[in-house]
Amino acid sequence: DDGPLLTPAEGLAIAEARFTDAIAAATTANNQPVLNAARVARARVRIALGNPSGAAADASLVPAGFVFNATYASTPIRRRNTVMEDINLKFHLSVAPAYRDLTVGGVPDPRVKAIDAHRVGIDAVTPAWTQGKYTGPDSPMPLATWDEAQLIIAEAEGGQSAVDAINRLRTKYALPQYAGGTPAEITAQIIEERRRTLFLDGHAINDHLRFGIPFATGV
Repeated sequence: DDGPLLTPAEGLAIAEARFTDAIAAATTANNQPVLNAARVARARVRIALGNPSGAAADASLVPAGFVFNATYASTPIRRRNTVMEDINLKFHLSVAPAYRDLTVGGVPDPRVKAIDAHRVGIDAVTPAWTQGKYTGPDSPMPLATWDEAQLIIAEAEGGQSAVDAINRLRTKYALPQYAGGTPAEITAQIIEERRRTLFLDGHAINDHLRFGIPFATGV
């Protein structure tokens, strides 16, 4: 018996405490990769807990260009990057239409690389579109990044701070700058920037739940 079922907030509170311990331990050990990964992770938890100031404080400490990866390998089979393998090699999955041919101000968006494979998937019906983010079965997958930290700052602070954070990301990817808008428009843009920047990194389901985005239905 592992005790009573936890609410999402109770589970997140445990996560926050553990990432706080990780930050303390990494600081003592002067382990910068783990320290910054834990900062991103705690910021992610804090924004979900409704603590935007705490989330922004953690995210703002993450240095530009930071990436903390999960690693993969071609062998043994269990170590392969299955996102790449299932989409590009086995054709079990296809990049959805909403992620194809994306642009920003007419400029192709390099964050979302979808390629028409000119064939159908394993079901012999679905047009197969592959992805270009992970190029091999040994491609690493980011668990915590400066990119996500910027998006957390944008969500936590809103307004001009959000516009500035979005534009720091766009500068990194050589994309046109975002001019801003109403608070509702900025929030919508943050969600869209997350959809593109964190493509295939494992954030979409949580974002659908957090922001109340309807899940796709039908064939």
